[in-house]
Amino acid sequence: MKNNKGVTLIELIISVAIIGIMAVTISHFVGSSSNQFRSLFGNASNQIDSQDLADKLGTLIMGANRGISYQQNGSFVLNDAVAKGQTLSVDSSESQKAVSKGNNAVTEKQLILYNKDCIHRIWWDETDQKVCYSLQTGRIQEKADGTGTEFITDSDETKPAVLASNVTDFAVNLAQLETSGIVKFQFKLSDTRDKVTEENVTVRNSVKVNLSEDDVYAKEDLSADTEATTET
Repeated sequence: MKNNKGVTLIELIISVAIIGIMAVTISHFVGSSSNQFRSLFGNASNQIDSQDLADKLGTLIMGANRGISYQQNGSFVLNDAVAKGQTLSVDSSESQKAVSKGNNAVTEKQLILYNKDCIHRIWWDETDQKVCYSLQTGRIQEKADGTGTEFITDSDETKPAVLASNVTDFAVNLAQLETSGIVKFQFKLSDTRDKVTEENVTVRNSVKVNLSEDDVYAKEDLSADTEATTET
């Protein structure tokens, strides 16, 4: 005789409870793994963005051959750092100056790299939290009145390009540029747990420091260019 005994109510309740417990456990495991993956992916992405910005800035700074200047809100600054109340480690009396403006908020910082045939402009805006870049090509030639030389632009400045977004602070230190040829820069990206990226770049050429465009190009020796053109 066949046993047609079905599932009792207690057995059914126990089965449903076990399935529920398993579902909650699996759901928690999947959610935890997903959050961990997103966190790791976000950190990796930030590290890539940070290294990419550092590489781009380093290449541009290294190639400067006429002058380098750094400004905050339009005023020249020799030594700056992103950490409030702290300075970069430099052997200079300037290391105690103008690191934090206190109540005088710095809303824009600009690094200008002067070259023989172009000018690179890199700036950070506090509101947009972006590091942007533009290029202006040109040439150095004698002034019409014969009082010196100047930089003549060939065309309009290129449309600004964004080098990096979500940059919460940016700073440049030129205190060692004249003595050692070293430029230090720092920046901080959001979602990096306040980690500050700092790079030291050795400039290949002797350059003028914190001068206006007119002063950088004021007394250029064009005799070498003239001789090269004649030989050609």
